[in-house]
Amino acid sequence: MRRPAAILLVVVFFGLVIVGLWRGDAEHDLSATSFGTIPVGQRALYEFLSELGLPVARSYAPPSELPVHATVWWIEPDPPCEEPARVEPSTGRHRRMPEEPFGGAELKNWILGGGTAVVFLPPDVEVCSHDARLAGAVLPPRERIAENPEASGGTPDTTHSQGEPLLRVEGELLPRPRRLDLPTRIAFRDPPAEAPEGSAEPRWQVPVRVDGDPFVLRLGLGQGQLVVIADARFVWNSVLDRADAAPFVGDLVRAYGVPWIDERAHGLVVSRSAVRYLAGSPAAPFLAGAALFALAFVWFHAATPPRRVAELDPSAPSLDAFVDSLAACYALTRDYARVFERFRELTSRQLRRQLGLPLDAPESQLIDRLRRRSAVPSEALELLTRGSSPRSVGELEAAVQRVDRLVREVTE
Repeated sequence: MRRPAAILLVVVFFGLVIVGLWRGDAEHDLSATSFGTIPVGQRALYEFLSELGLPVARSYAPPSELPVHATVWWIEPDPPCEEPARVEPSTGRHRRMPEEPFGGAELKNWILGGGTAVVFLPPDVEVCSHDARLAGAVLPPRERIAENPEASGGTPDTTHSQGEPLLRVEGELLPRPRRLDLPTRIAFRDPPAEAPEGSAEPRWQVPVRVDGDPFVLRLGLGQGQLVVIADARFVWNSVLDRADAAPFVGDLVRAYGVPWIDERAHGLVVSRSAVRYLAGSPAAPFLAGAALFALAFVWFHAATPPRRVAELDPSAPSLDAFVDSLAACYALTRDYARVFERFRELTSRQLRRQLGLPLDAPESQLIDRLRRRSAVPSEALELLTRGSSPRSVGELEAAVQRVDRLVREVTE
């Protein structure tokens, strides 16, 4: 491979890597999901439950594939309900709503088997407004009620930052009343206390009310239950840290179980094909660059003939050869005094280990320990103490031999 081509290949590879890093997860960060960091997202909710040590998770499966006896939160699914045909005011024609949203027969069958579905409706009261059905049950319509800023007198403990009164949330589900910081109150109309005579329609219960109006509805279906919350705004990123929104979320978890947060209703699914998933993921440019680099690497090595060595030395160098080579290097310096000084330091360290002394023990302690031995030659002890300044190879060898005899007397 020529040099310009190799440089171009490297530039293309790292360019694709940078593109992959820049793409990131910005698309999910700007969505109204549990990944979203925008004001109407629920990333703060997911991280809040995670920080509490709860095994919260995300779900991408349809209701028919959910595990039995699980608790799943659907936050503002689109569309949440089965709604009857409507008459458009502009044309006077009937407009049919989607017949099979997530909350149809599939969800009902999962609840009947033992699942707990918690559905947070969007703040648009036109959604699931009249005769709408969720999991086969007719929902009471919702109403948006504007709050009066003068109702509470504007006291700090009952109003939020905009001067509007906090909403009082209470019911059998809560250990104590909570307050929500929402500008308007959205609540259900009171469901009928009893089902109409001859009707097999199940009866809604009201475990939580907001300022006296139904805020959370519960319906038992088979072995499971359906829970519908009138307003999802208190789980938004922009509201969760206000008033008692976070404690109220904890009350829901305590009452109905640790949730899986559904993202399939927001259009997020997990592909079963690994190739399709990788091709559509932010890692696709990186993988393309890596594949290109691997192909070029294989081609380059296939095009280059293997190197042949005519003569090989099969014998590995021995320790003696290494020591001899170092000795030759020292001999070329002709600094015999420095060579002996280095030899004396290594010998002192060896004697300290042999006598059980610390490696950093002072030299005087080592000499005192050696003097107690009667067999230690005095000349060698003098060399070890004061050193020597040999001026030739012969003097260096004589000094080394004396010190070696000292070592043998101590180690034997």
